Formats: sequence, C-alpha cells, structure tokens
Amino acid sequence: MAIISSGIAPCCAASSSMAGPAFPTTRRTSSCRALAPYHVDGDTVVFTIDDSAPATPVAERPSSIDHGSACCGDPEDFRVQVLDQTGAAHALDPRLDLRNHSPTGFAWGYSGSGPAQLALAILCHALDSDERALDLYQAFKDAMILPLDRQRPWRLTTHDVLKWVRKYPSTSTTD
Repeated sequence: MAIISSGIAPCCAASSSMAGPAFPTTRRTSSCRALAPYHVDGDTVVFTIDDSAPATPVAERPSSIDHGSACCGDPEDFRVQVLDQTGAAHALDPRLDLRNHSPTGFAWGYSGSGPAQLALAILCHALDSDERALDLYQAFKDAMILPLDRQRPWRLTTHDVLKWVRKYPSTSTTD
C-alpha cells in the first residue's frame, strides 16, 4: 500500500495570480469516510492507493503537461484552480467541448453532473489523451471525486492522478 501525502497549505496560500478568496489555512480534523481513498491528517490530505493488487499494464505511460501541478478545490464557490510548479494559478478548463455534463460548474462529494465534469477536466489536464480521459472519467469520478468532502478544500496532484490512471486498462473500443 502506498501513501501519497499532499499538503494543502501550498494550494491554500494567497497568491496575486489567484482570483477570489484564498483557501482557509486552518481546518478542523475530520475522520476518514469508510470508502474514501484518502484521509485528513491536520492540514494534509493523504491519498491511499492500494498497490497490493496487481496493476494492469498500460500500453503507453500516461504523460502530463506538468507533472508538478495540482488541482485545488474551494468549497466556498466550487472553484477549481490549477497550480503549476511555479505557484501560478489558473482556472481548470471544464472541457465542455468533450462532454457537457455541467455547464454551470464543478462539484464534488456526490455522484452527479458537476463531479462528472470535474473528473473529466482533471483527467484531461493530467493526460495528453482526451480519448483516454473520456474512457476513464466516470470511474475516476467514483473513486476520487465522489469521496471528497464538499465542505473542505482539497488538493489533488497530477502525480496522484497518474498513479490512479496506471491501474486502469483502456476500455475504449476505438483502439
């Protein structure tokens, strides 16, 4: 079992390039949901990915535009920012050109149209393949977006996304 620690603080720091309010820097500790792939430890979200199951080989290693980037969600307005390695922030592209589940925005913490749009957008950001993102986004929504607490800021690194992607074979029939 691998533990991937993703500190929230860098995502929460105020930046002149981030629009709107900064993420709060203090939060109450909550217990982990039984099926959640992460738990909160103080100001750190720890993603737990089970490495004991054999990973399905992926024909091509998933690649990313920026392996050091992170998507950060703000529960105040369900805004999602992408922070690159330099700390610059910009809004996550919802990729409505691929699927238009939720033209009004992102959401998380339940299984619906807003979380589906978020899952697709995060996978498109992390992968060089829109087709692969379309192939996986519903499973990614169920595994990684649904368990997120709607009341807490969160941070999901590209590394975390790619680690999850490597465990899933392509189900596309257009290969």
